[in-house]
Amino acid sequence: MDAHDMPITPGPELTVAHAESFRERLLARIAQGGAFPPLDLGAVERFDSAGVQLLLSLRRTLATRHEALCLSAASELVADTLSFYGLHALLPAAPGADRPGARA
Repeated sequence: MDAHDMPITPGPELTVAHAESFRERLLARIAQGGAFPPLDLGAVERFDSAGVQLLLSLRRTLATRHEALCLSAASELVADTLSFYGLHALLPAAPGADRPGARA
């Protein structure tokens, strides 16, 4: 597995304070071309509506490239938040992940 296939991790926070910098990282990765790797949200300890909006925006962007957003792992907080917003079906875990709320 090369670096382009490695899951992308945002760090422990995906909040309004960090969403823009993570968005820039994601856009830079998209600009590199090739298949977009999964996101590893397993270590996210703080997650707010800005994080949700970023994931939905990324999902739309990838859909225009005929790709799907895939999560390789999601912390319990991320899974609970996505469930609260009714978004688990929109942001599925990668094959082989136990479930979106499980750490991979």
